Amino acid sequence: MRLSGLSKNFAAGREKTTAFRLLHDIVKATDPAPLHARRVVAIEAFSMYTGEVLGLIGENGAGKTTLLKLIAGLYAPSAGSIQREGKVVYFAGLGIGMIQDLTVRENVYLYGAIYGISRSRLESDFEDMLEWAELTDFADAPLRHLSTGMKTRLAFAIATRVEADVLLLDEAFSAGDQRFQNKCDAFVWGRRGGSSAVLVATHNLAFVRRYCTRAIWLHHGLMREEGEPDRVVDSYLDYSKT
Repeated sequence: MRLSGLSKNFAAGREKTTAFRLLHDIVKATDPAPLHARRVVAIEAFSMYTGEVLGLIGENGAGKTTLLKLIAGLYAPSAGSIQREGKVVYFAGLGIGMIQDLTVRENVYLYGAIYGISRSRLESDFEDMLEWAELTDFADAPLRHLSTGMKTRLAFAIATRVEADVLLLDEAFSAGDQRFQNKCDAFVWGRRGGSSAVLVATHNLAFVRRYCTRAIWLHHGLMREEGEPDRVVDSYLDYSKT
């Protein structure tokens, strides 16, 4: 995947995306900057490669989520281009799309279908997913009976079955206990050197140091630094102290 001359502008004072605006962005190939526009992301050039785990760091409002949405195709760029190869899947807010009154089993089939997992795969892997999520005894319980942490584990267990060439994760590991964090870390580690590329937007700098093959520091929408994770994280921390 390659980005070139990419930028995204939003009208100053307009934070929410309306249904009309979303339809407009989908229909139009580009989204010209409106008068008094606020530029959120501007990336001159950026590439991702198979087998890479790339950490995206930066302060709140740096443009991390906007960049992921651009790559996923949820936002149309105001300028520039994104060359995608293969299937791109974006995970943000694990569990969005699940229905509280359906059972765990029913939600597995529904949530899995949203992300393009075949029914046969969901059926064959169902028991393994519940075991991974530590929910073996809750297969036919209504989702509303589960805690937030349990729902997050279930959603991530389903996510591990998604086949994608580029996987985008937006603070996917921010919820859950240490045991869950360790499982998520192992999932990402297993993608290093594999057949897909992973881009993780996170504030967990220890995760970036340990598991990422490369890091990018976004600052006010611009790529401030890119390269070896320890170096990029150290630069970010040094800046944060000033």
